[in-house]
Amino acid sequence: MSQSDRKLREVSVPFLASVFANSIGNEGFRSDLYIFDADTGTPAQNYQLRIAVPRNMNLAECYLNLILTVATGQPTLGLKIGIGRFNADTFDVATFDSVKVDSDHLKLTGSSSYISATAGNKIIIDGLKLTQAMYKNGDTYFNEDAFVLMLGFDRTVSYGAGYNLDALFVMGSAILGVK
Repeated sequence: MSQSDRKLREVSVPFLASVFANSIGNEGFRSDLYIFDADTGTPAQNYQLRIAVPRNMNLAECYLNLILTVATGQPTLGLKIGIGRFNADTFDVATFDSVKVDSDHLKLTGSSSYISATAGNKIIIDGLKLTQAMYKNGDTYFNEDAFVLMLGFDRTVSYGAGYNLDALFVMGSAILGVK
């Protein structure tokens, strides 16, 4: 471990982020856990999850872990990852931006290709570092409480019928004392 890593540990704390909804109603809660269009309740091709992070801290590192099983009898499913944004100073998610997903996915994975799996198999993302695509303190779209994780599928999908989300968590470390 390098000397800089040891120094960072003295001023940072680990965190496990959580997915949250901007409504306390059951449908709002479900909308950020199941991937479908939050307004219509129908299957969607692109989806955005709100991810809460430690308040008043800059993220030093942020990693995505995801396991998604493609349902038996379904065609190959592809997924791209990006970082979205909120509208103004709210928790309302801005319109999905497929150009930004493509750009972020290339930046995050080094490839413009979808991460994919065939029927009955899993898409596994293990420790994908999101930090380089995230908005930083001082950026126009930076939000101190949360960020938006964009999932861009290569086709319209339906939770339970097209895939099962087996695990999704975001973890990392945040630097103390930053406001």
